[in-house]
Amino acid sequence: MPFPDYDAINLKDYYFDTSGWHNPKNIPINVPVPILTSRSCPNQCTFCSMFLLHGKGWRYRSAKNVVDEIEQIYNKYNHRYFSFMDDNMTLLKGRTLEIMHEIIERGLNIQFDTPNGLSLKTLDKEVMDSLVKAGLIRLCVAPENGSEYIRNKLMQKNMTEKQIYDFFELIKDYDNLFVKAFFIIGYPEETKETLEENYKMIEKIVPTISQVSVFNLVPFPGTKIFEDCMENGLLTFPREELHNLKTFSNYNESDEPFIKPYKLEKKDLMDFRERVSELVKHRKKVIS
Repeated sequence: MPFPDYDAINLKDYYFDTSGWHNPKNIPINVPVPILTSRSCPNQCTFCSMFLLHGKGWRYRSAKNVVDEIEQIYNKYNHRYFSFMDDNMTLLKGRTLEIMHEIIERGLNIQFDTPNGLSLKTLDKEVMDSLVKAGLIRLCVAPENGSEYIRNKLMQKNMTEKQIYDFFELIKDYDNLFVKAFFIIGYPEETKETLEENYKMIEKIVPTISQVSVFNLVPFPGTKIFEDCMENGLLTFPREELHNLKTFSNYNESDEPFIKPYKLEKKDLMDFRERVSELVKHRKKVIS
């Protein structure tokens, strides 16, 4: 397949003020150009709707093909900032290293980020070294939940606490890396005890990262969690509003969860988010 035809638009029409962005190399960002190196993800997390859009099979492009696209944009449009939009870009270690090697060998002086969240299970020192050397400056990862029960039994993340803490210990070696961690709260089985496990994990990793986002669990239609919530009457919004994109548009900052856990009130989840917010604010004050 041919690469996206950027001649069909004027990239400069999409430029915006990126002067406040993390920019270690101090080269123009202007707008992140998206790069999709693969589709889908073989994991089947119970909250994720990705497989409904991309299918369950993971399909990937060759390293050469990926970097050919980057190089074309680099040379033809003089662009230096990219966003890898994959659901699971680093699934195959050898392929990840090959892509980064191609970028380095071709002398492409770029910066890039991974806004969709990489699986931290795939990020050992060799992979991280190659990513950073090739131009990674902003990394999103998803521990998802500090409770082993929720993370692995209910979410089916298959990720140990040790793997999580090992990664956040590893990233201390990278001074110019902006790291953001994603967490999800509000599973039907959420309790005050599991929220506390969440808080303790966030509290432990906060000194090593740049930003934390605590998301409300979103029961996207077609996912297992949606089916469970429908069966047990846990949705906090009318079913007839499912067609409305605005229903789920504020999953990050909204005070209103989409699900009522069995043993918690909505206010318990809202209070937890505020507690994490205060923790992060305090951390920033200590650093500054």
